[in-house]
Amino acid sequence: MHSIKRFAAHYIFQGDDLPPVSGGILETDENGTIIGLIKHMDSMKEMARMKFFNGIICPEFVFLPKPHLFYFPQLKKYEDLLSNDDDQKEELSGKKIFDWIKKIQLIQDSPNLKDLINLFTIKSSIIAGKQEMLGSFVPGKTPGIIFIDKINYKELRLTSGSSMRKII
Repeated sequence: MHSIKRFAAHYIFQGDDLPPVSGGILETDENGTIIGLIKHMDSMKEMARMKFFNGIICPEFVFLPKPHLFYFPQLKKYEDLLSNDDDQKEELSGKKIFDWIKKIQLIQDSPNLKDLINLFTIKSSIIAGKQEMLGSFVPGKTPGIIFIDKINYKELRLTSGSSMRKII
């Protein structure tokens, strides 16, 4: 018998061009393979094997070799926000990507959070040739799941206190 895990959050960013799902529930099997997404829960009801996260859940960031990051022209003007120690590395870790997104989000009139998450999930998975398994919450994929907290809910933006951790 397979065990279903459920993850609920204020917002679920699916890793595609669809708007974030408010109050949704993501279902996976015990290996982290996506089973489905229950959208628009009017009232969150407790369910077996469900964990609620106070913030955002989204697919894990897809690592790209550093030169590939600038396939996204909208990021080029934020290159100086990367840490100096990142210059020595071939690729950025998920934590470094998150820190960079956070720095970008703290700038007035920067790209919105959904677009930035999409760049580092679904769009990066396409560039890496891994879109069949990574980058979005589509049934059958095993994209990994991250949780982002301490966000500005009104504007759906990161704050200086925002943090990230891997769930699966």
